[in-house]
Amino acid sequence: MRVITWNMRRATNKRHEPWDYFNERSPDLAILQEVTSIPEDLENNYDQIYQRALGKTGREQAFGNAILVKNGQLSETKLLSEKHWINVELNNLGGHLLSAKAQVHSGIHFNVLAIHSPAWAIDKERLKEMDVSDVKLAQNPDIWGTEILWSVLKNQDLSKGNWIVTGDLNSSETFDYMWSRGPRGNKEILDRMKALGLIEMLRYRKGKLEPTFRNTTGGRVIHQLDHLFVGHKLIDSLMGCGRKVQDF
Repeated sequence: MRVITWNMRRATNKRHEPWDYFNERSPDLAILQEVTSIPEDLENNYDQIYQRALGKTGREQAFGNAILVKNGQLSETKLLSEKHWINVELNNLGGHLLSAKAQVHSGIHFNVLAIHSPAWAIDKERLKEMDVSDVKLAQNPDIWGTEILWSVLKNQDLSKGNWIVTGDLNSSETFDYMWSRGPRGNKEILDRMKALGLIEMLRYRKGKLEPTFRNTTGGRVIHQLDHLFVGHKLIDSLMGCGRKVQDF
């Protein structure tokens, strides 16, 4: 079985390069971010769920998240928190956090979360009367999409079932020490996921940070914004894990 997670950088059904690469890899399960449209010819082999992401002002953006399963079945699920304000923010993050149950052709079931954490923090005005102390990062004054994700995952029994939580978190631990100004707490985000029992597969396989993002200025590849987390139940099944930096 092959799983792909990929930020496709606004790929459309008319931009062939990313989809040609997709077809070459022929994944059984694909979790995609920043997809503008999906080619119609994939509908013959893939069941799919696609949702456009909401922008900072609540308006629908041109791109969204997608989950595709080859010769299998998908059903969208809704994850909730015990905190009302978290559920409100989940709605505001519509399309940035897509959740589904996937059954691949072999009959194995997976709980899948496709993540695209926005590059902006949650509006502080909406949080004025809320107690966010047990959600907020110790090293960051703001609340981000990653904290909403973590709060929701805390409610799940991640020891049961096959969990895949993956996507573009817009967060790299390199930011903490390479940027004199910028969001802090990126390593804390990863530590929180680990404490939930989720394993970051690129680091697990390589034994170190594995950069996934090519800087728009200079072209250096030094930050890992994209992450593939799985529950302990899937570790023994791992045969390989690698990365491709977006060239398109």
